[in-house]
Amino acid sequence: MTADKGQQVLSGIARLPIAVDRVGAPPHELLALALRFGSSSYDAASLELDLRLQLPVATVDEVLREAALASGLVLPD
Repeated sequence: MTADKGQQVLSGIARLPIAVDRVGAPPHELLALALRFGSSSYDAASLELDLRLQLPVATVDEVLREAALASGLVLPD
């Protein structure tokens, strides 16, 4: 990648409507989700955020997909 292309990519990223979650979940809640669904800590954190904010879950990861469905979250078509 050239320096110019890198700058274009960074500029595009800077324009994305990204919100940072500053609340975070207590570690024991993430552990409980990971153990309940047999998921990674990363997937548990993603699932916790989706549950808390009632976000639809778009994933091809089967474990996360099943956990989302079992938790009552919506999966987009």
